[in-house]
This record gives sequence, structure tokens and C-alpha cells, in this order.
Amino acid sequence: MEANSWRNSFLAGLGFTPDQFQLDSFASLDSGHSVLVAAPTGSGKTLVAEYAVESARAIGKRAFYTAPIKALSNQKYRDFVEQYGAEEVGLLTGDNSINPHASVVVMTTEVLRNMIYAGSNDLDDLHAVVLDEVHYIQDTYRGQVWEEIIVHLPQEVLLVCLSATVSNAREIADWISTVRGRTDFVISDHRPVPLESRYAAFDRETSMVRVEPVLIDGVGNPHVRRIESMPVKSRNKSKSHQQRLGTPTRAEIVDYLDEEDLLPAIFFIFSRAQCDEAARSLVADGFDFNDTEAKRRIEDFIDVATQGISDEDLHVLGIEDFESALVRGIGSHHAGMIAPLKECVERAFLEGLVRVVFATETLAVGINMPARAVVIEKVTRFRGEHHEILSAADFTQLTGRAGRRGLDSKGVAVICANPFVRFDTVAGLVANREFNLRSAFKPSCNMATNLIATHSQREAQHLLNLSLAQFQSDKEIVLLERRRERLEAELRSFGVNDPGTEISMQRFELGDLVYVDSVVYQGLVAVVAIADRNSGTRITAVDNEAERITFDLVELSEFGVKTGKVVLPIPYVPQRRDFVVEVARLVSAHGSGRPASRRGPASNRKSDKSTLKRLLKDIDQISAKQTSMAGSVSARFADVTTLLSKRGFIDGWSLTEKGSTLRNVFHELDVVIAEVLWSGVLEPLTDADLVVLMSAFVYESRSRDTDPSESLPPKHLRDAGARLRQIHRQINGQLEEATLTPLREIDFGMSRAILVWFNGGSLSVSLSEEDYAAGDFVRSVRNLIDLLNQIAEIAPSETVRQKARIACEKLDRGVVKLAVGVG
Repeated sequence: MEANSWRNSFLAGLGFTPDQFQLDSFASLDSGHSVLVAAPTGSGKTLVAEYAVESARAIGKRAFYTAPIKALSNQKYRDFVEQYGAEEVGLLTGDNSINPHASVVVMTTEVLRNMIYAGSNDLDDLHAVVLDEVHYIQDTYRGQVWEEIIVHLPQEVLLVCLSATVSNAREIADWISTVRGRTDFVISDHRPVPLESRYAAFDRETSMVRVEPVLIDGVGNPHVRRIESMPVKSRNKSKSHQQRLGTPTRAEIVDYLDEEDLLPAIFFIFSRAQCDEAARSLVADGFDFNDTEAKRRIEDFIDVATQGISDEDLHVLGIEDFESALVRGIGSHHAGMIAPLKECVERAFLEGLVRVVFATETLAVGINMPARAVVIEKVTRFRGEHHEILSAADFTQLTGRAGRRGLDSKGVAVICANPFVRFDTVAGLVANREFNLRSAFKPSCNMATNLIATHSQREAQHLLNLSLAQFQSDKEIVLLERRRERLEAELRSFGVNDPGTEISMQRFELGDLVYVDSVVYQGLVAVVAIADRNSGTRITAVDNEAERITFDLVELSEFGVKTGKVVLPIPYVPQRRDFVVEVARLVSAHGSGRPASRRGPASNRKSDKSTLKRLLKDIDQISAKQTSMAGSVSARFADVTTLLSKRGFIDGWSLTEKGSTLRNVFHELDVVIAEVLWSGVLEPLTDADLVVLMSAFVYESRSRDTDPSESLPPKHLRDAGARLRQIHRQINGQLEEATLTPLREIDFGMSRAILVWFNGGSLSVSLSEEDYAAGDFVRSVRNLIDLLNQIAEIAPSETVRQKARIACEKLDRGVVKLAVGVG
């Protein structure tokens, strides 16, 4: 098909005029450039992905669409099947392999990474790859997968990187350009459906729910701030010491949303159990949003979703409560549910049959379930040991679900009052739009063996140097070097030639005009926001091209000179585009702003011993930081290869047979699993025993009261279990010696339940062993099947490979087989 023909057909079929950022993205792809698109949730980034897919099909080539989670992969698969037909679309996840050689294949990100390392022939006719939710690159546990793909994907393949709005999109695009050739960055901060944030609290003075705007003229609502700390005026002394504002109930919030015509709504609750409890409580309170016809349609959805699952298993899955709530237009959605039930909620919601959904944060990751309003019960989340305030990125991701394009004039985010979080914290979170993407890249053992197998040592070193982690580190090293040069020059002005200095911090205020001359930026800017963070003071400024630049206080003090002041526009809303444009106009009116001289004469400075001591100390600190950062990725890689050499996985720059096994283990405990496979501990075991031991690698207790290291397998496997623990302990000891991150514990906590299932037991009998969520159990068994499938291909012992194949067949049945979702 001719280029203009398919393009015109694509645009004509939309039925609307694309936004400018979409047209800019199309133009970049037409020019053969990769593209990074950073825009708010719901703004239409997916249209750019669809354009890339169409461009591949038009020239008879293939396109891959990658997503971070299986649920999103399943949804995109259904979307593309509806668009192109089942014969043209494939799906590859850990659970599903459907039509893998189709022209359009949807897959999880890890599947593509594994394809690249395996040198799969499926990459031969590949024209474009869509990396959805690319901001996952900062995820501690999985972020490196995105970097591995960007670095190792064949250079001729176009990349379409879709991201939430990030402050350093230019930097990320510069990095991708360095790695792959020209990559255009397209940024849009325009939200098609404006978002309004409201603060909901129970007013103990009036015994009513009070709902107020969070921000007024860009700052925290002064009325809420004033009454927040007021005590209750009451003759009852026991109440007079209470705070006036408390947390509203879920039923009160639903009533408010219903009265204000703000349904459908998604409640984000960071607890699976609380999601289910919330749905049950609304049913108990008598909420019912559906008529008889809507109830019948939902029952049909449920019948289709649960087809093939036995009544006994459905009872264990809590189908009675699930159906009772859903037919009334109330649903829950979280990782503890099996995929068919989650998909049932998603479909009913999109059909307008569900009005309230209680969900964990996984729903915010790309799944197409926009609502008129979202409710955030708490702006804190438990992180294993303590509660943390949500990051600006997390908050933006959650509230991105509010507002349906073409249906709503605005989206509403309701944040509930919490006695442990002050209103100022909530207001700061709502106002904050700064989100810098930082690499979480760390070379793993599996990555190391794949690099050694496919590249020379010099090539591998080059590829490591191309990582975003090294790119960002190098930029900081350059910045530090520039700072050091200036400090040393200042030191010499005192007549001292030794290095060192401490920067005198300037005081900046809103509206200050500052001329900046640094390696990162050069030009005149106006200060529009100042924020104190744990990591230091961050200053946001706007230049004459309406670009927002963020500096830390040290950087701006060192490289900036105040040259004047402007009066910032009113209302003060620095996150809005019209505000930024007006500030840019004010900056432009002052010309270049370059000062005649940056420093006064040396004779005007105080030259005392304490100043010199601080100068020397500060340069020492800069030197130490430069040393620690230089080659940080390479240094870690060297530590990993040293470990692999000690344990016999590599010999020089070659893989041993043992190393070839490790190369094909794709799991967070890769090196432990490979070591176990070569230890001989598995050979004398039965297939049932193999299932029990391998279950320790796929289960991780969510309970804070459980110590995984104390979990034990059945008695006859205690010795084998102890051997696994010994191997794990030895490897962790070596990792810690090398200052590498230790691996998580192996956990036999679900081994008995999985063994019951393996032996043919029902879901209810299997779960009777412990109080597991059915969804967690099913997901663990599916992950175990994935691991055993790997073992069936790579174990050095044919006996173990055969047992792994038998184990997979016995485990993959009933609700476990049906729980994969689309198929």
C-alpha cells in the first residue's frame, strides 16, 4: 500500500482531528525516527502506537506492542483483535501463547527481552516496537528490562515509547538518541479533560461531609487549612479535644458522588481485603445502581467469565459476594482475583453497568477504565516497614483515571481527609507536577551471561556504557566537574592553589530573574516554584521558550546570577500552560539577561581560615562522589562477573555449561535456580517433590508477621530444602561481600497447598492448608508452571526435565488453566 494511501485511510477512519502532539509524533515516525511521547493519562498516546502498527502493516512488516502487566497485554490483545481480526493478532505472556507469528503481537515486556537474548527469528521482519508505560524504567525490580530492550533491540527497528508526563523527557529522549539514533521527544502537558481536585472530610462540628477545593489560585485552600486544627466545639468534654475534620465513610462519599452526578467512580484502596470489604459494605448499606435489564446483562458477563470453573471452586473464589455486588453496579478489582473475574469487572464498567469500583493501584497501570471521578482514600501507602506519602508520579497516575474524553467536561479527584496526614501535605501533592525519571538499572547474573554469550568483552562494556544509569551518572559527573573547576578558581583567588570549596548558598525568591551558565542550561530564567525536599531544595524556573527547568539549590547558587525580578501572573498556577507562557513573555522582555561580570573582585571576599577549610572539605566531597559514580554500572558488572567466575558459571570471557543454563533462567532468583539445577539435589526426587521445592521460588508471603526463612517443606524434603537454603545463603553472602544487592528469601509457605493441588485436590481443599487468597494461589501456581517450563528446557539432567514436563501437565488444570484470561 502506498504511504499516502494508508495514512489518509488511517486519518479518515478516526472520525476526529488528531491533537498536535499526535500529528507531531506521526511526522516523526514518517521520517523514520523513533519517538518518546510523554503526555497525561487519557490524552491519546495510544493513537501514536496504533499509527506505528499501521505503518508496519502497510509495508508488510510486523509490529510488537509491549505492556508491563498481563492484564494490560490481554486488554490490548482484545482491542487489536477487534480492529484487525484474530488471524492478524498474537499474544505472548507467561500464561498465553496465541498466534505468536502474527503481524501484530502483544506481549509483556519481559517476553520481548527474552526474545532479544535468544536471537529469535521473530525479530527479522520487525518494523516497530511500542514500549507502553516506559516510565516503568525507574521500577526497582523490573526497570532494567526496559533499558535492556532499548539498548539491545536491532537498530533498524523503530521505537515508540509511551510515558506519563515526566519532567526530564528531553533527557530520556537524548539518551535513546545516543543509543539508537535520532529519537524525537513529543511532550504534551494538556489534559483533554480538565482535572479538579477536592478534599473530603467529615466535619464533626456539623456532623456532615464537607467537600472543598484542594487548591485556590494554585495554593492550598486557606479555609480548610484554618479549620483543620480547630477542636470540636462541644459541651461534651470527651469530644472537645477531637480534631474538627475526620475521615468520611465510603458510603458518605458514594452518596456525595451520586448527588453531584460524579459516577462512575473508582476508589483507590491500597489493600486487597479492604477492596472486597468495601464492596460488601455498600451492598449491606443498600446501594443498588442497576435495573433488572442491567442485572441480567451482568449475570451474562459472569456466566461467560466463569464458564468451565466448577461450582465448588467458584464458591472458594467468593463468587456469591462478587456477583451480589456486581449486579448492583459495585465491583472490586485487584491482583488477588483471577483474571476472568477482573476482566468481567472491566467489561461491565466499560459498558456502563458498574458505577463504583474499589481497586488497588494496579488498575491505574494503563488499563482502559476511565471514570468521571476517582477517590483516593489515603495518600499514604505501606512500603514493607513504614507508610510513605505517595510520590507525585503515583498520584498523577491514579488521578489520571478521572475524566472520560468525549463524555465528561471535567474529571474530579476526591482525596479523603486522614488524621495522620495534614491538609498541607495533600495540597502539596496536588500542586506538584515535578517527576524526574531515574534509572534503576543494575546488571543481573542472567544479563551478564547473555552479554558474555553474544558479545566480546569490549562490546559488552560499550553496551553497559549505553545504559540510562550510566548516561545520567555521566551527566552528573560533568556537572560536578564544572562545579569543581569554579570552586578551584575561587580558591585560587584567595592565593591558594590546593583544591576545595563550599558554595555559599544564594537566597532565591519567586519571580527572581537568574542568568544560568551551566553544562545543563545557559540563559535567562524566572523562578516560579521553590520546594524543599528530603534530597534538598528544588527550584523550578521558566525560560523565554516556555520550557520548565528544575535546578537544585546548590546548582543554581553556583551557576546562577540574579539579574532582576518579574511580577508573576495572578492567579499563581505554575503548573498551568498559560501561566508558563506568560512568564516566558516576561523573561523575553529582558533580553539575554547575561550579566557583565559573574563575580566581584577577589579583594572584596573574606579570606579567613574557616572559609578555606570549608573550600577544601567541599572539593574533597566532590572528588569522592566523582570516584564513586565514575563507571558505576561497569563496576557493578565486574562484581557480578567475579561472582559468576567464583561459582563456575564463566571461565574468563566464556560461558561454562553451567553458565549456559543460567543464561536461559529468567527469574529474579536466576543464579540460585541455576545453581540448584546443577547441584544434583533434584535428581533423586519425584515430580511431586520437584513441585514442592520449586514452589519456594514463586511464592512470597505478603504477611508482615511471617519470616520466609522459617518456612519449611514437608518432612521428607527437609534435607533437600536445607540444601536449597544453603545455596541461597552462600550466594547472598557473596553478593553482600561484593556490596551487591542480596536476593529475596526463598519461601516454602505455599508448598503444602500447591502439593495438594498437584495431587488432584480441589481448590477448596488446597486452600484449606492455609488462609491464602484464591487469586494469589492461582497466580503462584501459574508462575510455578512458567518456571517448570523453563526447567523442562534447560535442566542439565534429562530426568529432571522429564519430571518438570509431567509436573506442568498435572498443575495446569481447572481454575488454574482457565485463569489466564483471554484465549
